[in-house]
Amino acid sequence: IHKNLNGEWKSSGDPTEVALQVFATKLGLGRSSLTADSSEEEAPFGQPTLGEEVLEKVKSEPPPATRKPTSKRFVLKAEYPFSSELKRMSTIYWDSEEKQHVCLIKGALERILDLSDSYIPSPGTEPDTTTPMTEVVKNAFLAKADEFASQGLRVIGMGKRVLSPENVDGITREDAERDFVFVALAGIFDPPRPETLGAVRAFKGAGIVVHMLTGDHLTTARAIAESVEIISPDAPPSAVMTAAEFDAMSDEEIDALPALPLVIARCAPETKVRMIHAGERRGKHLSMSGDGVNDSPALKLAPVGIAMGMAGSDVAKDASDLVLTDDNFDSIRVAVQEGRRLFLNIQRFILHLLTCNVAEVILLIVGLCFIASDGRTSVFPLSPLAVLWINMITSSSPAFGLGVEAAPADLMIRPPHSVKAGVFTWPVIIDCLAYGL
Repeated sequence: IHKNLNGEWKSSGDPTEVALQVFATKLGLGRSSLTADSSEEEAPFGQPTLGEEVLEKVKSEPPPATRKPTSKRFVLKAEYPFSSELKRMSTIYWDSEEKQHVCLIKGALERILDLSDSYIPSPGTEPDTTTPMTEVVKNAFLAKADEFASQGLRVIGMGKRVLSPENVDGITREDAERDFVFVALAGIFDPPRPETLGAVRAFKGAGIVVHMLTGDHLTTARAIAESVEIISPDAPPSAVMTAAEFDAMSDEEIDALPALPLVIARCAPETKVRMIHAGERRGKHLSMSGDGVNDSPALKLAPVGIAMGMAGSDVAKDASDLVLTDDNFDSIRVAVQEGRRLFLNIQRFILHLLTCNVAEVILLIVGLCFIASDGRTSVFPLSPLAVLWINMITSSSPAFGLGVEAAPADLMIRPPHSVKAGVFTWPVIIDCLAYGL
């Protein structure tokens, strides 16, 4: 997070990381104030891209090239990135004040609790006093997490661990991520976009089923899905699953379900791939939307892969078929509506042209049944020039007009057409013959 040249706070990166940074910055403990590896530096003064020129403090501060780097308390030594399988990430810092290495971790609450052997019972008054972790305390943390998750909050756990100096160099992730002191759990409010609810309702009316596969906690996923009406409050238990439950089922058990689950929580990349395969076995035409690297296998496999253009990773964009430049879920609804309009207009265009051709052919064939007055030649009601006039002049203009017709009002409440039928459906063929006659 940083201030731009107009004095406005801006952010970039993962929303969860941004939320934590905003919270820490409000407490005066932002990353830029604690470690020198932060990229959050003050923006240089001068002429912004938009707006008036900012001239404050230009003369009183030395240019950036002559400023001396300020020493910070923490120095980054190692980082283990977030893994969608492990559901956690960790970093190792050198604390120059305490003269020790500290490992910090955050991720899914249940994963952090499994790696913690102690906690701080009184962080406000005795932050350095720890107590061994027990099942009772762990269940209390999980109960509080369920309370947060039921409100639609994304809950993550955080822990810390002091490392011996001799064990830091070349330490593996398995050795670093154990024996933590559980520090806190955080509830982050990441509400759905306002347009999501309307888009989901439009998809339901159009016969399109929306599934939500997320890495959030099960209770959080259920609360968000209910808020945008992906599921109803009285949805059956099979409509909401965890990835562990879904992955534990065989393909035969998944195919035996009355319907595929609408919500799957704590998803891994393999879960999304299995969901695509399960839909294909049911004869469904699927599209998959995502923005992360872990979404790329499912984006590549899905018949229609849709990546986010603003927040999406380059890997996800390369693996997808479409890229949403505005990251707006409602844009998918607009694309479906426009696709249906074009398909319907193509059918109208073809129906008009073929109807005229059928009428001409029938008229010419009927003319062959009659003999001219000389008794030797057949009757041709249309000359070649008349056929060209009808096809290229009188029929083309109405056909082009049909091709740009506006969408009918009930277009998005019609059921989807079969992808196997194509443009030439039996109703179109029958109409061509009927109108031609």
